[in-house]
Amino acid sequence: RKPFTPVELRARVGSVLERQRMLNELTNAALFDKLTGLANRALLTERLTYAHERARDIPALGFTLLFLDFDRFKYVNDTLGHAVGDELLVAVAERWLPLLPSKDILARMGGNEFGLIVHYLDNATEAATLAKQLLEAVQRPFELRGLELFLGASIGFAMYPEDGEDAATLIRQPATMPAM
Repeated sequence: RKPFTPVELRARVGSVLERQRMLNELTNAALFDKLTGLANRALLTERLTYAHERARDIPALGFTLLFLDFDRFKYVNDTLGHAVGDELLVAVAERWLPLLPSKDILARMGGNEFGLIVHYLDNATEAATLAKQLLEAVQRPFELRGLELFLGASIGFAMYPEDGEDAATLIRQPATMPAM
């Protein structure tokens, strides 16, 4: 077989690169929330399984699972529209991300529900302190489209292995902290 001409080689490389780009886009769409850019439920579940397996093998590597949702968020969507609600979700994610170490994973589970896997919290007091910081971050008013919006939130958390020995149990276990 004769070697490819430069034109044929460029076309083949271009085709391979285009396929790779499309694969990357599909992977991104499957694992990340389009609105916020955060992980989605599928990626959080995958990382939760990994965290569980790792902590089971090395007990010192426990983790905490937090669930967060907003009070009266439906009211925001119903009165101000879904576009404002979407902007509010993005603003919340932007406030929360700087509070978290890069190893932790914040995910938008859907709607106004978020999940968070936090590594290296030693006890429930530390988990409650982080939850309080997250609540306080959303307690400050949000300025969107010339409006000042106030948001309440509820957070529940479960720690491995104290609150459950497997991912499914932890998902059902979160102790709810009071809304602020």
